[in-house]
Amino acid sequence: MTGCTGIADSFLSSLLRGGDRLYIPALIGGWVLTWLLMYKYHWMVMLNTFLLSVVFIEPAPCDILFVLLFIFGIAGKHIDLARLKGYKSAVLSFILFAIVNTLQLFNIAERWVGIRYYAITLYLVVFCLYISIYANRDNMKGLLAAYVVSSTISALLGILAHLGVFPTILMYDEYRIKGFFKDPNVLGPFLVPAVLIMIDDMGKRRLLSCPIWVYPAVIVINMLGIIATFSRGAWLNLLVCISLYFILNIRKIDFKKVNYKKLLVYAAFFAVAGFLFWNYGLSRDFKLFIFSRLGIQSYDADRFTVQNIGISLALDNLLGYGPGQFECTVMDQIGVKFSSHNLYIRLLVENGAGGFLIFTSGLICIFYRLILDFRLGRSYAVLTPAGLSAILSGIMVNSMVIDTLHWRHFWFFIGLSMANVILGEGKKIENKGAG
Repeated sequence: MTGCTGIADSFLSSLLRGGDRLYIPALIGGWVLTWLLMYKYHWMVMLNTFLLSVVFIEPAPCDILFVLLFIFGIAGKHIDLARLKGYKSAVLSFILFAIVNTLQLFNIAERWVGIRYYAITLYLVVFCLYISIYANRDNMKGLLAAYVVSSTISALLGILAHLGVFPTILMYDEYRIKGFFKDPNVLGPFLVPAVLIMIDDMGKRRLLSCPIWVYPAVIVINMLGIIATFSRGAWLNLLVCISLYFILNIRKIDFKKVNYKKLLVYAAFFAVAGFLFWNYGLSRDFKLFIFSRLGIQSYDADRFTVQNIGISLALDNLLGYGPGQFECTVMDQIGVKFSSHNLYIRLLVENGAGGFLIFTSGLICIFYRLILDFRLGRSYAVLTPAGLSAILSGIMVNSMVIDTLHWRHFWFFIGLSMANVILGEGKKIENKGAG
């Protein structure tokens, strides 16, 4: 702990030398933060996970806190770097991906844009590897609980924004919520994993020590939040997650024990509630907006055009144009700056065929082990292999319509998947029928 104390003393001394009138509150806050990082480290990791939903500024609070967590984690021996050997294939893939990005910095057009983009990518790779070696059977529950609480609060605040609670902060426009994100197209996908986590844990209730009704309540709140973002990618993400999850678990459902009468009552209740809300709770303009979101948007044609240009650029330069160079490279072609809105095309253009294959091979390794563990009936700390597979699959499909490389929760669940695979040699999941 002496290393941690030295870091804190150096930081606080620099504040005192600054002569700022607020140095006393800063001093007290610094010592409190240091004490928490030294003696309540897991609480701070949970706080960092909770803060994944507060990203309307750069760097976000979770980014700043993570730097401290990483430093104190090594100094205080809270993380074991040797655990990286537990899943060499995936770890090596992401390290090689970071190396490829590093080498490409020496030949890029927009240097400062590239350096900034590269720094974010490198930070997220480190964040992912940190989660993979920190998470274990003892602390996994706290990490996932923090994520679910963060997601649920974000969804609830977004719903309340429609009722006039801080709409200028929580609303993207008149109809779409964004919470503390910059974009509803990121908030929506952030809420999806919480729905899957609750569904996956509902039977055993290992995550939340609470009455059973809390689980469906949390699911409904997050689903309403996803709907209220009016993000078509998030809707597709949710559909893929839920569909794949139930396909993987179809054999575990004992259809003879299912209470169809109760299901019919619930379905009738939601149908009637939906009918009344649609007819009496929404204005005509809101209904027109909803219909407009269900169809092709005017900007979709521009996105498809830009993606076609991106494919052509990738074929012209198989080595890639370097990190963060997609927009400027496309602008050289058409005179307008556009994002790719597709993770895979961005990877091909910026990191080349090699970078694309290295990154996707890491994900393929993770999916292979998740499916293998699912087939072998291995249990994880909280989530099942089917739950993690569904969450990652939803994000991968979502990645076809938006850039996801810098989504913090994407790397969070990659890291959690790797951690669970390393810890997966546990008891077999009991094959009980769901009723």
